[in-house]
Amino acid sequence: MSIDLDGDLGKSFGAWKMGDDVAVFDVVGSADVACGFDVGDSADTLKALRAAAERIVAIAQRLCAFPERAGLAALPFTAAA
Repeated sequence: MSIDLDGDLGKSFGAWKMGDDVAVFDVVGSADVACGFDVGDSADTLKALRAAAERIVAIAQRLCAFPERAGLAALPFTAAA
């Protein structure tokens, strides 16, 4: 049996660093990389894509139609009772 771990990466934006994408690529088989109006910026998206290519990790785009607030993906969410 094999399991493909998938990561949701490329969320850093300028000074807001969200995790260590390069290290995560060493343990996942595929990744959804933020692009377009998603939280990540173009420099971090390109860095993530290059790291994935070096490790032969399958990638998919995570494209949002509307801009998200910087750092939104890292904020904790709780459900109200």
